[in-house]
Amino acid sequence: MKKIWLPILAFFAFLLVLIGIYTLLTMLVPSEDPATSPSGEESQLLLLHSDPAQIARIDVQNEQGSYAFIPDPNKTSGFAIEGMEVFAMYEGFVESAMKTAYDLTAARDLGVPENTADYGLADPSQSLIISYTDGSAETLLVGSAVPGQESLCYVKLSTDPHVYTAALDERLRGTPLGYLDLTLVNVPAEAGEEVDDGRRLTSVRIEGTNWASPVTIKENPQFEKPAAPFSACEAVMEAPIRAGCADEGWTLLKTQLFDLTADRAVAAPVTQDDLRSYGLDAPAATVSFKANGVSYTLAAGKKADGGYFVRRLDTPAVASPIFEVTESAVSAWTDGDFYSKTASLARPFALEDIEGVSVTFDGKTTEFSYTPPRKNSDGEVIPGQEGKAYAKDKTLTLTNFEIFFGVIASVRSEGMPGTPVSGSPELTVKVRFRKALSAPDAVVRFYPAGERRYNVVYGDEDCYVTVRGDYVRKLKEDTEKCAADLEVLPMP
Repeated sequence: MKKIWLPILAFFAFLLVLIGIYTLLTMLVPSEDPATSPSGEESQLLLLHSDPAQIARIDVQNEQGSYAFIPDPNKTSGFAIEGMEVFAMYEGFVESAMKTAYDLTAARDLGVPENTADYGLADPSQSLIISYTDGSAETLLVGSAVPGQESLCYVKLSTDPHVYTAALDERLRGTPLGYLDLTLVNVPAEAGEEVDDGRRLTSVRIEGTNWASPVTIKENPQFEKPAAPFSACEAVMEAPIRAGCADEGWTLLKTQLFDLTADRAVAAPVTQDDLRSYGLDAPAATVSFKANGVSYTLAAGKKADGGYFVRRLDTPAVASPIFEVTESAVSAWTDGDFYSKTASLARPFALEDIEGVSVTFDGKTTEFSYTPPRKNSDGEVIPGQEGKAYAKDKTLTLTNFEIFFGVIASVRSEGMPGTPVSGSPELTVKVRFRKALSAPDAVVRFYPAGERRYNVVYGDEDCYVTVRGDYVRKLKEDTEKCAADLEVLPMP
């Protein structure tokens, strides 16, 4: 008898263990929030679906205000924002928002709620009214965000008692400014051009309250022409002084002017109050430039947090919004300090173009002559035909002279002259070019300008910049060292 009951008792013991495990798991697993737990299907549900051509308009209401999408009157398809048809919209933004109206899929059906206030739908702050071409309409109410799933929100159709969760385009919570194309300038490439990927900057004019005086820069037609003024510079500054532009400055201008994209739009359409509010009634900086034969003009107003308020002026005013742009994207034409960063010595020289140099200071002139090396057809120096340098009749160490000449040719401007040129020069450098170049001598004069600065004048041109006093001091010292064939060090 005992043997019969043993299996039965073992079975009931096993059953009790299973019941205990089930009870324990039930107690440990928390119940779901009624606002997030599904009462119906968890598979995706199509809430709104129609042909875009059947939509007459969509009225959007949110905490920021209201606006409406209408069929774009300027295109055969697509939508525009009513009252803003003249502005360039980013089509991807508009399309994404419009899909809410004609292709909205729910993530979950939460069933019919006891209280819509639990989902922010009793008095929703956002709604979309979709009006169709047949005269019918549908209203989509948008409630609060789903806890823990910020990309989803609670929605409800006016014709459906159920509440759903769905993902809506975030721009539907903002203003029409969020749909504007943020591209201010994008200079297209020109077929056949090999410079800068087919984009060529030919002239720039900068002015505004940030600038002491207007700056004019043009592409240098004599770039890389032997012995020509500014031959080492791609661009030349013509005002307020005539000087060459350093490569990094010209490159920065091209980079910032060829492609400019804003961070956000702040005003459209633009009123006179907007112009005053954003400082565009008296711009801090205005840049007009020509690229690939097309003229552009940009204006920067007040500084924003880390940027400037910028507007294009070469497009019709009625269709030109105001944008906020990062300062680093417009620094080359807004900081008012273009001179010290990009105005190089107005007359840089190439060693292979010269046959001699003279340096005059303290009533004494030191003469140097130079014979360039002869090279074969492969550009290699022919043995025994290396270049030579002399100070009067004294043969100099060639590398030492090359470093000395590099000091003459490498000076950069420290900014605009603070005082006018007057009196006699403290130091004069004369560069003689090879006869084959048929170029006149280049004469450079250095005039004291106070505060350890010198104004530099080139020939008879109204062309001068300011250099540091330590450069002039080094040039004097290096002249004497090089003439004595003592070691000369490059500019630090």
